[in-house]
Amino acid sequence: MQISPRLLLLFAGVLGLLSLMSQKAAPLPAESAAFGRAALAGTALRPAEKLGQYTKYNFGPLLLQASATVVVGFIGPDYQRLRVKVLTVDKSGADPALYQITGKTEVAGLVRAFRGTLRLQQVREATPVKQLYASEEGPLPDMAVAGVAVGRYELTESPAQDHTGIFRGVAVMRWYLDHRHRLHYDDINKMSDSFCNNQFAGSWTSYATKKTQRCNWGDYRIPNAGDFDTGAGELSPAEKYLTNGWQDYAAGQNLSVNSAARRREERTWWK
Repeated sequence: MQISPRLLLLFAGVLGLLSLMSQKAAPLPAESAAFGRAALAGTALRPAEKLGQYTKYNFGPLLLQASATVVVGFIGPDYQRLRVKVLTVDKSGADPALYQITGKTEVAGLVRAFRGTLRLQQVREATPVKQLYASEEGPLPDMAVAGVAVGRYELTESPAQDHTGIFRGVAVMRWYLDHRHRLHYDDINKMSDSFCNNQFAGSWTSYATKKTQRCNWGDYRIPNAGDFDTGAGELSPAEKYLTNGWQDYAAGQNLSVNSAARRREERTWWK
């Protein structure tokens, strides 16, 4: 059967429309949107938007900086333990604000792979470095400027597996540039009680049930952790949540008490 050119054009148009519809971003969880706004509202940040000036830099390595043992997260209202390991981050050659990400998660012993994107949406510079880190002890590293990058992520697990879905939300990364214009992961105040970086605040939506749960993670601390984190100097899970996957984490914080727990914490669960 011969198909007319007009029909072919119509068919191609429909396919294009469907493609555009499939690329339309899903609405952000309210918590994620608020978290992104709060990250940019700090008095230490200058209000001028700098995204256009910073897309030439590669923010990907910042997401690979921290070891798996310090990346902590939860899913659901009972703060079930979520482990996250980002394996690769590749900057798009066609879109300098877009990054392709792969990695794995573990929840209650189930390991699942994910892939998806992180798109930078805002970059803000901080006040002069000496003022921002004036309280730090000892000499500061070579820093020309510091700041915050905010992006939107969507990470999908394989629908072919059980207990899988889509992670969506907002990520906040803290960075600095040295005087040779090299980008670094900002760990200047790593010894302070409130230190954190690579904060992901969002949700996870199940393919099977379509239900959505809160799902946050980050380096050293978890954003919007509510009554879960009772620690001062470091993350400390509240006792009532320990049975939701946090026993080894809590015990492993003191090597002299339970070194076996520490070894289990340090295992390469993603391989």
